[in-house]
Amino acid sequence: MSTESLAASKQSSETVAVSCGVTLDSIESLAKLADERGANVAFIFLPGEDEDSTRTASAQVEATMNMLSAKGKQVAAFTLERGAEGYDQLIKQFSVESLPSVIAAGFYFLITI
Repeated sequence: MSTESLAASKQSSETVAVSCGVTLDSIESLAKLADERGANVAFIFLPGEDEDSTRTASAQVEATMNMLSAKGKQVAAFTLERGAEGYDQLIKQFSVESLPSVIAAGFYFLITI
């Protein structure tokens, strides 16, 4: 698996931000970063407001990445937070109805965004 894994950091005494891999500033940076990492599978993690469900979803992404890596796939995970450029477009394009959510993308998708 890539050296990128789950990260949790305290933002305040009450809020914990959960992310997977690199946090993107825009959806446009996804293809470039995935290409730099040689990823043929990328996970776009969209965190939710509920900490427990967000941690559960991020753990599932990590487990899936471990499984794919063990099979020789080059995988990467990226977090796209609310407010990032392209976030609303991605939510609409994939009909995301609840958060947290994960979008799995193959390389072809990444180069056509």
